[in-house]
Amino acid sequence: MPYELRKKLNNNSVVKKLGKTHREAIANRSKIEAEIQRSFGAELNTLSLVEQVQAAYEIVPEFKGLSLGQLPTTDKEKIRDAYPVELDKKGNAINAEQAALWQALDGQTSWQQWVNRREATESVAKSTVNNWRSKLKALATWARTDFLAELTKSQAIEYKNYLLAVGQEPSSVKNNIACLNAFWNWGLENEIIKTNIWSGLKKRLPDSEKKPIPPKEVFNAATEKARTTSPWRKTIDYQFLIQRYTGCRMGEAAGLRHCDIDLEKKMVSFWEWEKLVRYKKIRGGKRTEKQIRRFKTGKKDERVLPMSTALYEVLKDMPIKEGSDDPLWPRRYKANNDSWAPTMSLNTRKSTTS
Repeated sequence: MPYELRKKLNNNSVVKKLGKTHREAIANRSKIEAEIQRSFGAELNTLSLVEQVQAAYEIVPEFKGLSLGQLPTTDKEKIRDAYPVELDKKGNAINAEQAALWQALDGQTSWQQWVNRREATESVAKSTVNNWRSKLKALATWARTDFLAELTKSQAIEYKNYLLAVGQEPSSVKNNIACLNAFWNWGLENEIIKTNIWSGLKKRLPDSEKKPIPPKEVFNAATEKARTTSPWRKTIDYQFLIQRYTGCRMGEAAGLRHCDIDLEKKMVSFWEWEKLVRYKKIRGGKRTEKQIRRFKTGKKDERVLPMSTALYEVLKDMPIKEGSDDPLWPRRYKANNDSWAPTMSLNTRKSTTS
């Protein structure tokens, strides 16, 4: 639950049953999440006009689960009468939100509905969904409409130029357009969109500049610092050392479990997993949450690596719980996108800058 609503509603979270079976729960998840988000938006007064009308109809049992385009004709006419669309001299709608409401009543789908549909039918990571939402929301804000299927090629070119004009790096703009291009291809396949307006717009945009590897002296100094303790850093930085000697990604090292470190066979295993984890919080007390470990390219990244002599020497005294499948650093889990990263405490920052 958003922090601003916790005192008002006297709760920290919302719990909803998604179904009687796992399959039913997966099918209902996106729809229920959308309903909850709309309820939060209504409390915070941040809903668009389309979302406000949709939320009003969701509380009526006979209309629950229906989109605005599926409402009876009489109800659609009542809404149109309540929110008439006025046009300027050029024939454009004066009020963009009211025009968007009429589009929803005509059965057009918003970018939010596109994301919910893909999330419900595709096995994608939360980070991917969050990336979709951020890119499409930025485009919708610029275009002043949530109904993006009617955007034209000229508008796509304008948006590309706008991103460059506001100071985004060309490589970032290229990444942005690549995401939109892939989404429009999905829309073509599902007969939601007629033309991919982003096709060809990545040409002549450079990739991000590759930075050179730091000098060996920097690596050696960082390694020595990680394997020793200080008044500011009470424990050895085992995660960094695993990254240093195996070349794995930060999230891959942060999500390791006790059973993934085999000191007897001198092996480090990288597997995907999910588990209900109970652990101690920094400020006292305990927390229980479901933690998920996914790799960037899925199970293709699963592997077992032998420890080098240098890695074994720094890990041989590491406190490992034999037979435990708990994560080594449970507090490094980021539930908002199922990712793993180190927590930067004040002591860590001081140690880094000293």
